[in-house]
Amino acid sequence: MITPNLVLVLHCRSRRGSSGEVVHLQLLSILKDLPRDQRIQLHRFSGSPVILDWWRKKFPNTSFSVNRGVQNFTGEAIKALKMLGTNQLLLETDAPYFAKKGRRYSAPRELFDVAETVAHRRETTPEEVLRSTTSNALQFFSRR
Repeated sequence: MITPNLVLVLHCRSRRGSSGEVVHLQLLSILKDLPRDQRIQLHRFSGSPVILDWWRKKFPNTSFSVNRGVQNFTGEAIKALKMLGTNQLLLETDAPYFAKKGRRYSAPRELFDVAETVAHRRETTPEEVLRSTTSNALQFFSRR
C-alpha cells in the first residue's frame, strides 16, 4: 500500500525527441487517487517547466532528482532545473549507469561530478548544491 509516510520513487521518461508531457500526464492520471501529501521522488527528472508545475500542483511533496544526464539538458530542462526550489532537488548517480567518458560504470562516489554540473546550470557552487541536496535527502527520506 502506498502511504504518505513512505516515499514513492517514480521513473517517468518519454521516447527520445519527445517533450515527455504525454507520459507525465498519463502517470499523473494513474496516481490521481493518491493523497495530495504523498511524498514522491521523480527519479532522473529531465522535464520542462510545464511538467514541473504539473507535479508541484498535484503533489507538492515531490522531489526531483537528477543525475549525470543533466550534462545533456537542453533549454526547457535547464529552465525547469533552475525553477526547482533548493528544497525540491536531489542528486543521484544512477550507478552503475551514466558512466563518465572512459569508464565502464558510474559509482556513488561520483556524486560531486553531478553536483558540479547542477551548480553550473543553476549558477551556484557545488558546495551549496551538496549542502542543500544532502539536507533534502535526509529530511525527505526520513520516516514521518
